[in-house]
Amino acid sequence: MFDNDRDAVKVSVIIPTYNRSKYVRKAVDGVIGQTYKNIEILVIDDGSTDDTKEVLAPLVGKGVIKYIYQKNRGPSAARNTGLSHATGDCIAFCDADDYYNADMLKALLDVLYMSDDIGMVFCDYNTFSDTGVLDVNRNAARYEDMQPVTFQRLFSTINFIMPSTVLAKRIVFEKCGVFDESLKGPEDYDLWLRILKHYEIAGTQKALVNIRVHEGNISKHVDRMVTDEAAVIEKYRHSVPSVQFKKRLSKVFMLNADRCVCQKHYAKGLVMMLKGMSVYPFMFNDILIIAIRLIIGESGSDRLRKQIGSLKWLKKIYFYIYRN
Repeated sequence: MFDNDRDAVKVSVIIPTYNRSKYVRKAVDGVIGQTYKNIEILVIDDGSTDDTKEVLAPLVGKGVIKYIYQKNRGPSAARNTGLSHATGDCIAFCDADDYYNADMLKALLDVLYMSDDIGMVFCDYNTFSDTGVLDVNRNAARYEDMQPVTFQRLFSTINFIMPSTVLAKRIVFEKCGVFDESLKGPEDYDLWLRILKHYEIAGTQKALVNIRVHEGNISKHVDRMVTDEAAVIEKYRHSVPSVQFKKRLSKVFMLNADRCVCQKHYAKGLVMMLKGMSVYPFMFNDILIIAIRLIIGESGSDRLRKQIGSLKWLKKIYFYIYRN
């Protein structure tokens, strides 16, 4: 917990945005409405061609936010621009189509300062779309509440730490670096792994952030995503046992196979699955999940997961299968 100077800790919240004028004000309002008040808000406009600037102009005029416009270079570059302009002791991120619950920063600051060894913290989240809430406490079963996440744990599974759920001490970025702008997709995962080499990362299972899910076609980007995700895993080939490395590399292909199947790109999904099996053939849990998706569809498998989640003992079995 904090000492008596808790309110002296300044938090810089970085909101990268690109053509999100429809949503960005809600993201900003979620930060303004925090119960913790020692905050600066930086909106980094990554080359928007919509009316983002006009939507935010009243807040800029009142000095409520700092608005920085740059040529379009991608979300990692926008976050890095925010880092270079931030003046806070701690850094948080909020994508322009997401928003915080009112107690998000206060709750995460309490976790962040539990120990000097903790450099970064994160929370669970809810997902929603224009039609309503999709999922509650999306990731809580993947990690222990208020306990450090080990490098081995995060490396051996898919990334479960979303940028909008993160709060980190400024010194972490000074020591570990910033987002790799050459990566498309796993740039946050890459940074979290680098941080874990120097600091502890801890999570709370409270869902304090709401993340918007957009309909989209990932199949046209899947080859680039696989290449970049594999490049991140390759960095640690000699840091983990050979079998663990092969399993994790295989999981890159399996995860993207699952993504393709969810969007009904079955041929692409099959190719990805076969590539994964060629790296490590014993990915039975992943094959099972893909098979279930094929049989009952994405919506059916999501309903099944939610039903399982309502029964604690089944939930433990499900997440054992999904995590390993």
